[in-house]
Amino acid sequence: MADAVPPAVEFVDGDPDPGPDETLAGPPAHDARHRLLVLLGAVLFVSACVLVARAGRAPDPGPASAASSAPGAPAPVRLPPVPADAVALPSGCVTAACAVVNGIPAPLQRAVHTVFPFAVLRDGYSVMSDDMRSLRSRNIQAQLGAQGLVVDVGAAPAVRHLSVHADRGRHLARAVVRVSHYRVTVTASDIRVPLACLVRLARDPAVIAPI
Repeated sequence: MADAVPPAVEFVDGDPDPGPDETLAGPPAHDARHRLLVLLGAVLFVSACVLVARAGRAPDPGPASAASSAPGAPAPVRLPPVPADAVALPSGCVTAACAVVNGIPAPLQRAVHTVFPFAVLRDGYSVMSDDMRSLRSRNIQAQLGAQGLVVDVGAAPAVRHLSVHADRGRHLARAVVRVSHYRVTVTASDIRVPLACLVRLARDPAVIAPI
């Protein structure tokens, strides 16, 4: 039996080359975590940029916003308040054709005091034509002691001749005079006032005289 040859042993300095069945060691674990963090940071940065771009974009105005931005209807004009001492215009008179003059003309004041010396004149107004040449209507109020006196002038169908009517009721004494196209009514709340005084005042030309 031949002698067995002992196996040869070879000593090699350094690490041996890897064999075909050996697997090379991968990169260290901390390098993989670093790449993952970098990738997540990039994704977050891109997401933030998208959100900023969407926030800066103007929204599309819908019907409601378009309606609100459109100019609205003009606000109604507010008229100035009516003064407390304003005079109500008679029917058939508009401001374009009439002029309202507050107060009692001096000739009419003298006519009242001629018939009733102790009368206290309170208030009055005259409605004149727009050219101030003719009287449309007139109203004055006076006081006889504790009683009242009213002189009222209004338009009426024209008459050729002056007509006078006077009567006394349970609470009033009144005289009505028709002259030209006017109807003059003088009324006293004191039934003791003589009707002749009322007629005299109603017939005075100053009652229907223009200002």
